[in-house]
Amino acid sequence: MKRKLQEEAGAAGRTTKRVEVDPEDFRDRVRVEREEKRFQAQFYAAQKVAEKLDMARDYGVEEVDIGKAREIPLRSINVLWRGLVKHREEKEQERRMRYDMEQGLGQPRLPGYHRMHELDEVDKIALGVKPGILGEKGKIFEEDGGGDGLEDEDEELKEFEQLPFEEKLDMIVRHLRDVHKYCFWCKWQYEDDEMEGCPGTDEASHG
Repeated sequence: MKRKLQEEAGAAGRTTKRVEVDPEDFRDRVRVEREEKRFQAQFYAAQKVAEKLDMARDYGVEEVDIGKAREIPLRSINVLWRGLVKHREEKEQERRMRYDMEQGLGQPRLPGYHRMHELDEVDKIALGVKPGILGEKGKIFEEDGGGDGLEDEDEELKEFEQLPFEEKLDMIVRHLRDVHKYCFWCKWQYEDDEMEGCPGTDEASHG
């Protein structure tokens, strides 16, 4: 029996095909993956710059103001950095839901408030019993299902996010140059359209 098992194991070993890996193909795959990760990191960094500059130009906000960003309908935000805001809102929503679960706030338990109608709008949103977002000083921004919530389908953003990171990076870098006279590679905002002193439009030109 032992000899039979050994023979069967040997036969199985001989019929198993050995997969050969081409060293050149492996190196190319590793290089492409490394480049993609680099483009991804650069794109996320460029998104933050675009958000700051666009908010300053369009809304007079010099620093990124999360409360101010929540006042802006998601789909009215430039698609180049809309995903950044959406991701931030999703993380905040998850944080609030996790906190509510940990605190056991399925229903309001404030002293003296035993009926829903006795809670004001701010309390209802804060306790998670009514959809909405609280801004600064208790200002309420409704999530009324008007087609601009986090769960609504955003075809424009979906199509944009399916593009390669290298292409998305190129688009946002051109936006920064054309709209804000800002060179992502120089990390500098110029005063004129000529952007005198900038060596070029791509990373390679900057050494």
